[in-house]
Amino acid sequence: MQRHGPDSTFRARLYLMARIFLLLVLFYLQTAKAIGQAYVPIVSTADSSDMWVDIHSCTDFDCWWAYRNIYTVEGTISAGGSEYVKFIRNTEYEQGSDLGLWCTESLSTSEAIVGIREENKRVFVLPNPTSEQSEEYLAYDFNLTVGDTVPDPYYYQSPGGLSDFDLIIHTIDSVFISGTWRKRYQINSFPDIIEGVGSSSGLLNPLNFAWSGACAISLNCYVEQGVSDYFTSNCELPLSNSSSPAPPQSRELQKIVDCMGRERQAAPNTLLFYIYTNGEVEKVFRVE
Repeated sequence: MQRHGPDSTFRARLYLMARIFLLLVLFYLQTAKAIGQAYVPIVSTADSSDMWVDIHSCTDFDCWWAYRNIYTVEGTISAGGSEYVKFIRNTEYEQGSDLGLWCTESLSTSEAIVGIREENKRVFVLPNPTSEQSEEYLAYDFNLTVGDTVPDPYYYQSPGGLSDFDLIIHTIDSVFISGTWRKRYQINSFPDIIEGVGSSSGLLNPLNFAWSGACAISLNCYVEQGVSDYFTSNCELPLSNSSSPAPPQSRELQKIVDCMGRERQAAPNTLLFYIYTNGEVEKVFRVE
């Protein structure tokens, strides 16, 4: 029979303590990286060459429509006693029908100005700086921590209306984008929020924007200094004269969640959100 003396027992305990210590060190380094790194603003300079492309699209029976937005930076603009970085939003709106029935086909383009300013790691958006009726809203607050609720702009919700999700942060880590580590805030539903970028569902925080029918909303591209990174699925999106919808991207169903962000199985007579690997989200209510 093999016996273990005091020395072997001591070595075993020492080995266990060393493993625990190593795990604590690794956890500390990951936490310190997320907490101690320098803040990355949405806009570094007023002459920044950064670009964002987001797409909001829906299908309803045989009809479909899509907004394709390209945001670029063009100096500054003053409004309401504050100075904002001036964003130019070029939008292509297209609607039509796969079967050519019941739905009006059309294509139009427009240009708008959006103001964004930052103060103490908080990002404020003024939807239309040229209008005295336009009201500023808080889009992001990068001072928040795990367990906090992220801003849910009234700009995308009916005043006093209920949100589709409880937007609570459950994890904060870091991602490496364009040569810089940035905090990433993962919330209990589908989108992420990233320093210096915005939301994975769009620049202006449409985290709770929802429609009827099957819809998708996503930030497709982020470009910094002429190079796309992290969000790279569709960075060549010219405002075209084509009235046909863009070819669909390959996607796989990642998970299904309910209005509280809880994972669910597909079920009839229940409002559910189908989340795909390419960032698209479909709002589904199937009646049986």
